[in-house]
Amino acid sequence: SPCRFEIEGAYDEVYTAVPEPGWIHDAWERCQTPVANQCRFDISADVVTDFSGAEIPGAVARFRRPIEPLFRDGSDRFVTPEGNAGTQLRWLLNELPKSQTTIEEIRARFSSDFLQSIPANEIQQAIDNLRASVPDPEISDLIIATPIRVSVIIHNRGSSETGFSVALGAGYTEDAQITSFAIRAGFPRNGTNVRSEDRELNFAQLDEILQGLADKTSMYVARIENDQCQAIYQRNSSEPLLIASIYKLWILGALGREIEAGNINPEERLPLAGKDVVNAGAPINSEDLGTQLSIRDLANLMIGLSDNTATDHVARRVGRENLEQTLQVFGHSNRDRMLPFLRANELRNLHFSIPPETARDYLNGSNSQQRSILVNEIVPLGPFITGDFNNLLFSINAAWSASGQDVCKAYAGLRRFDNRSAEFDLVANAAGASSVFLGTRNRWDRVWQKGGSHSAGTGDRFVLTLSWLLESDSKGAFVVVLMANNENLRTIEDSSRMFSLAARAERLLAERF
Repeated sequence: SPCRFEIEGAYDEVYTAVPEPGWIHDAWERCQTPVANQCRFDISADVVTDFSGAEIPGAVARFRRPIEPLFRDGSDRFVTPEGNAGTQLRWLLNELPKSQTTIEEIRARFSSDFLQSIPANEIQQAIDNLRASVPDPEISDLIIATPIRVSVIIHNRGSSETGFSVALGAGYTEDAQITSFAIRAGFPRNGTNVRSEDRELNFAQLDEILQGLADKTSMYVARIENDQCQAIYQRNSSEPLLIASIYKLWILGALGREIEAGNINPEERLPLAGKDVVNAGAPINSEDLGTQLSIRDLANLMIGLSDNTATDHVARRVGRENLEQTLQVFGHSNRDRMLPFLRANELRNLHFSIPPETARDYLNGSNSQQRSILVNEIVPLGPFITGDFNNLLFSINAAWSASGQDVCKAYAGLRRFDNRSAEFDLVANAAGASSVFLGTRNRWDRVWQKGGSHSAGTGDRFVLTLSWLLESDSKGAFVVVLMANNENLRTIEDSSRMFSLAARAERLLAERF
């Protein structure tokens, strides 16, 4: 409740936020010196006199409900996620205790296109082999949970034997048939993505290896407390680097703000529109144009699978102005480099569809000049199909960029939404759709993740960025950001090593706190 009073003389007070049972203190807002759940004001009498008659906004103690981990039941066991892929995974797990899966059942469950590549009898044999090893399956870890793709680790219930990875894709529409299916053996409980040579390294040693992987690198490990990022380890954390698909965090934030304002309903449906189809990095493209997709599912695909078509649909619905305002609201310190806020198709057309001289004019122009070129030259091109030019080498600098600190502030902004609200529910399910790493969800109550990469068309990455929000009620909230950029589009030679370094950073935080 608001508490208003007048101040006379020196003002030296400490307030303590004490939550009611069933609540947790989350942050202080507008506090001069917040430390954990205490807020201190230390203002001299001279300053109070100078501001006599002024109305100072009051400090606010913000509370929240405890975290409810995603994809868990009341007994804290993993459950199959919602959506068609989750439905098909549930069918598979229910099949394993049975004596046999018939060819007819397989033909009913798997798409005809998939059965042309892998015959039904081979799928039957793969399921039989899995059944022989895991007749009483339980999900021991959940890696990806989206409406059209899921990835889990399964073990025999209560067993310490080695388990299996099961990755499954399904169509978005009503028939929901399986479109991809893969089983891999060799997954122990509490497995790790950390290479053996990285398992004893500290943050500084991880960073030393990171620096050898690319021309420009950055590492930022921070704690979020009272909505502020407090560095635990940092190097080059304030310099903006190319971030690739991490830019989608700000689109998610803008969507959350529009839901909060009552302008968008999470269950609103958008038709899959040709004008926003991106011909790369978009699994949803396999659906027919006109397919109705909910805002909730589009957001989940945008973050969980980094689906570029889903991203451009959300970005158009939210609007460029709201996207750019969100950069400011979330405290992006390199905001000018993100303006105008480009959609994926627009960036690809800048790289490949406009003459080099126009692309250079865009790159070197003022904000108003860039917007003029965007509106008059780039937007009319529509969805990128193929280009007559290659401006990538010099125009890549117009791509989305941020510092490690900016990325941390984006996560801090996302978790500021009221955690009992519709907007937070959408944000949490989208940001938490993919953990990437083994065992991470078993060590933290909340795992949000977004990464990205740029390639020169051959699949070889010259930009690779990784980021996580890791949070538990008992440990606190932490962010890990690793970024690598190579100049002149040179390939990052051992990009997979970055995943091991990041996985070790996560384990260090889990062990330390």
